[in-house]
Amino acid sequence: MKKSILILFFVTFLIWIIYILSQKPSNDVKEISIKEKIKSEIANDVFIPSEYNDKGILFLNQVKNKESYFPNYEVRITNNLHVTSGDWRFFQENYEHIGSVKLVVEISKNVFNDLKNQADFNLLNPSFNEKIKEIYECLNICFERIKQTEGRWGNQCNCRN
Repeated sequence: MKKSILILFFVTFLIWIIYILSQKPSNDVKEISIKEKIKSEIANDVFIPSEYNDKGILFLNQVKNKESYFPNYEVRITNNLHVTSGDWRFFQENYEHIGSVKLVVEISKNVFNDLKNQADFNLLNPSFNEKIKEIYECLNICFERIKQTEGRWGNQCNCRN
């Protein structure tokens, strides 16, 4: 009898330890799922500080650094914070400083590929890609329109070529 009680106690203790140890990975899984959710949510986002002078160039640089092409890019105007869409923790912790999507910019896959191949963005260089110059001008018009109208005319910007 004592032996069976001892075995029962031991088995109960082992089950309890296994249960406790199995709870930790679920927190890790939850952390990973939050990270992946945020990363996928902001994968096509471009973060532009509100007071940044050359928003078009900053947009082009951030799109150039994206891992893959998206048909459109969501522009979030930040409170003088410079961040990339790869920094998911920043997005989660500072959402109130980042703001909502103010502009959705469409570009073509060809323009994206040209951006990836462009060494730098010296617009004065005569050999600079003409398509990218046109996109840059389109972006500046869109940013100016958003600034002047405070978004009243919508937030779509078609810079496809």
